[in-house]
Parts: sequence; structure tokens; C-alpha cells
Amino acid sequence: MGFVEQLLEQECLQRVGEYTVLKLTDKGRQVLKGRVQPLLLAPAKKKAALKPVVAKDSWEGVDEGLFEELRKLRRRLAQQKAMPAYIIFGDAALRDMARKRPSTPAALLLVFGIGEKKLKQYGKEMLKTIHHYCLDHSLEMDVF
Repeated sequence: MGFVEQLLEQECLQRVGEYTVLKLTDKGRQVLKGRVQPLLLAPAKKKAALKPVVAKDSWEGVDEGLFEELRKLRRRLAQQKAMPAYIIFGDAALRDMARKRPSTPAALLLVFGIGEKKLKQYGKEMLKTIHHYCLDHSLEMDVF
């Protein structure tokens, strides 16, 4: 129970009117003057939900060199559009691209954070960068 509810229960506050406005009572005024001490218990703390370890946040299997190339491309695209880089793609999407190394638009759609809109906007450039990097470094593509 929160502090307001506790003060309502102890009649330091009351709800009044059509819009349920809180009003200070005589006892509430005594509290403000320090003559009466209400008993207030700290509200129960909510337990923090445990976040599961999600593969999208993992660096396992990510080619860090390709990730950096994709970050450079993202930065350039963001500058061209005058928007923050994370709007183009989040790091999780770039890591997943650098992990899966897609070679086709259909394969790119299997990457975390990529839908039809992102594919249409940035797909060709992302695939081109991935393709050139994989050729230059003799890396296999479409690692799913």
C-alpha cells in the first residue's frame, strides 16, 4: 500500500468531489504541524524481473571485423539522413548480421530487427558490405 493510501486509511486525507480530489483533513493539518505522527510503512519493493540471457545480446559467433564495418556503414547512413545511428539498426541487429552473414534479401529478413521496411531501405547496402567483407576474408555466408 502506498503512502497516499495509508494517509487515507488514517484519515489524514480524504477523497472528495466528482473527480475524487484529495483533501487535507484536520488530522492531516496536525500531521503537517508536527503534532501528530502518522504510521507510514514503506511500500513493498517490487522484485526486479530477471532478464534472461538472450542470444541477440551475445557476441558468440560474431565476426567483430564485420561488425565494425557494418557500424561504419550505419554511421554513414545515419549522417546522410541526419538521424541517430541506432534508428537505422541497433547493435543487436548488427551483431546478428555479423554472426549470420546473410547473402540474400530473404536471408537478411531472418536477422534480428530486420523487417520489410528496413530491408527495403537499407538491405542492398548491408548485403553489399557483408558480401565484400566475406569475400575479402574468405568467410562462409548464410551461417544460420
